[in-house]
Amino acid sequence: MTKTITICLFFTSLVMFSQTRFEKGYFIESKGDKVECYIRNLNWADSPIKVSYKLSLGDEPKFFDVNTVKAFQVNEGPLYLKVSGEFPVTQQFEKDKSSESQPKLVSRNVFVKRILGGEASLYQYSGNNDRIFLIQIGEHKPLPLLYKQYIKPGSNQIVDNKMYRRQLFEHLNCGNSIDIQSVTYEKKSLINYVQKYNLCTDPNSSDLEMGVGKRKGIKFGLTIYGGAQDYDFNYAVFGRDQDYDNEIVPKVGLEVEGILPFNNDKWSFFLGAFYSEYSSGFGRSNVGSPRYFIDINRLEVILGGRHYMYLNPNSALFLELGLTIDNDFSSEHRIDFNQDTADSSQQVRPVNLGSGLGVGYSFKRKLYLKFNYYLNQNVLEGTPVENELSRVSLLLGYKFL
Repeated sequence: MTKTITICLFFTSLVMFSQTRFEKGYFIESKGDKVECYIRNLNWADSPIKVSYKLSLGDEPKFFDVNTVKAFQVNEGPLYLKVSGEFPVTQQFEKDKSSESQPKLVSRNVFVKRILGGEASLYQYSGNNDRIFLIQIGEHKPLPLLYKQYIKPGSNQIVDNKMYRRQLFEHLNCGNSIDIQSVTYEKKSLINYVQKYNLCTDPNSSDLEMGVGKRKGIKFGLTIYGGAQDYDFNYAVFGRDQDYDNEIVPKVGLEVEGILPFNNDKWSFFLGAFYSEYSSGFGRSNVGSPRYFIDINRLEVILGGRHYMYLNPNSALFLELGLTIDNDFSSEHRIDFNQDTADSSQQVRPVNLGSGLGVGYSFKRKLYLKFNYYLNQNVLEGTPVENELSRVSLLLGYKFL
């Protein structure tokens, strides 16, 4: 338990440390001057209110907001643009909706995030328990799309006021057969509509979606790993816990990783298969005194997610979390009595489920060094005796595809 708490605290500290990293970006002041700087990237779920930046990495942090800046961008991530105007209150996330069908308009001065760029661009505002989409044609001021969920009078039915469809027809009408009646007030649906409009007005146009360039698919890679795994087995004998000898053994494996096409390639999922062997025992050599042995041949299959935190353009720390399916074959736990008494053996479960945490370092997404800690497992089958297998590993990897 103490080891688990210590490792969790270490991972938490690493996350807190990594999130203070500043990434290269820029902002445009209200008077129009562009300032190159380093911006603290918090991957804002809601539209940012105050943003921390440094003119150089050695400086003390400063701050800007919508009162001093009209646009900013971190790395090649989404553009954030200042918009002042009347925004609807949609009530789409509120439990207690009103029966008023017309959206209430409130004055806001906020940053909105570009989620699709082109001749016509699509932006999103998130905050105040609301989500509003905006369209922009060329360099014109972004226009909030009006929408409202309300309770139909005389019933408990929730219906939608879809005024945004009329706005799309008036402002993004290419005269083609785009079915505007099928457009919903959702990001995917609106992106699809705006993309079709841009292609209709200019068949050679190329959209910039979510600020991550033109790559929209998952980027796969194959990594080979080699290193060491530290096994420890604990077994209760006559009510007393007995630790088997720790063994550091070789561990090898392959991993397929899929890097997701958003948020600057910071998120990925992976599927790996790793092999290791463990043999250990304890006991006295006196006649009549038993010795205890365990032999494990393990193929570990792990499925999980990974988050990268850039230190600079070439280096990144990462955290990972995964679920394991541990296949133990030709594995057993046995007791040798060294006399006429028959030996005893217990089978190791052929399949053990588990989970693990990992922390590591990546150089140019080619070389990997990672440390993994796995939650302890009861691995013996058909015995009331307490037993616990623990393991940690240190692996070096090379991505060759």
